[in-house]
Amino acid sequence: MTNVCRPADEAPGDDAGAPAPLERYRTLQTGLDMLEQGLSIFDADLRLVAWNRAYVTLLGFPREMAWLGAPFRSFIEYNARRGDYGPGDPQQQVAERIAAARLFTPHDIERVRPDGTVLRIRGQPVPGHGFVTLYSDVTERRRAEATIRRQNAELESRVAARTAELQRSEERMRLVMDSIPALVAYFDAERVYRYLNRGYADWFGVDTSRPESVSARRFLGEAVYAIVRPHVRRAMAGEAQSFTYELATQDGQRRIVRTSFAPEIAEDGRVAGCFELTFDITEQRRAQALMARAQKLESLGHLTGGLAHDFNNILTVVIGNLDALAHARPHDDAVPEYVQPALDAARRGAELVRALLSFARRQPLQAASVHVGALVDTVARLVR
Repeated sequence: MTNVCRPADEAPGDDAGAPAPLERYRTLQTGLDMLEQGLSIFDADLRLVAWNRAYVTLLGFPREMAWLGAPFRSFIEYNARRGDYGPGDPQQQVAERIAAARLFTPHDIERVRPDGTVLRIRGQPVPGHGFVTLYSDVTERRRAEATIRRQNAELESRVAARTAELQRSEERMRLVMDSIPALVAYFDAERVYRYLNRGYADWFGVDTSRPESVSARRFLGEAVYAIVRPHVRRAMAGEAQSFTYELATQDGQRRIVRTSFAPEIAEDGRVAGCFELTFDITEQRRAQALMARAQKLESLGHLTGGLAHDFNNILTVVIGNLDALAHARPHDDAVPEYVQPALDAARRGAELVRALLSFARRQPLQAASVHVGALVDTVARLVR
């Protein structure tokens, strides 16, 4: 055990019969040696007057260096020789530290020893008596702090990378949403838009970068909004909706659209918001109308073709008999008066049947040069 007052030349066996004050000092020394912190007290002449075991252990001094009255210089020179102060002239390093110590100013520093130990050194002057210094091994604390800093840096790096990835993913998703030929939106439980794709800007001229400021009533108009509003209410009650209606875009075009509402159900069962998807089905409806018209025309063609075929069979018989009658009685006066007009009328009927068969696509069409005037007369006769 080190001692706060034993002279260097006092023999350890001289404790017997020691006065009470000396026993108190020894008790005090025992308590100091139990501290994990190192303690040293140097007087105004920079001589050691008190220390504990941790002081010698933490700083790596030989035990014989610490004795009552040991000069401060001896410890500094020892540190300088073994390189505790880093590269440089040891004598200059000692002189600088002796000069600083003689100022007796408070200090609180950390020093890393060559073996990696980190010491916190706190000195406090005792006016007129020297100064007290405490030495704490903060190596593990600093390692833990360094580990925490490193982990925080790694975490921040991962968070930054993940954030960048999410931003890229969000940008890709927005690009996809802006590219599809439909209106895509999301509104929350308060019926406030939180997302609008570019289609809303194209159709209605709204600012999609500030969806919360966009009003459906404003860009749809009161009449159309009155159609949409009941479906919004049912969607916010948790019921999916799909309906068709007509609206006007900012350029005045009338569009037939189909809108679907898909409620977003939260874990607690409440409706957190709603996804909105709107398609322009104007061309689809026009195509459906054209298809229906084509089907009607096809049905009419089938009917016309059937009738024309039947009439063609009848007229074939009539024309054949009339032509035979005309050839059988070439000198009969009744032939040019009655038979020939009937034969001409039957032949005009045959021409009409051929026209109907052409309309019904029952007779192959043939390209040929025609006399326009005669063709007009034929069409006029057909109309009549």
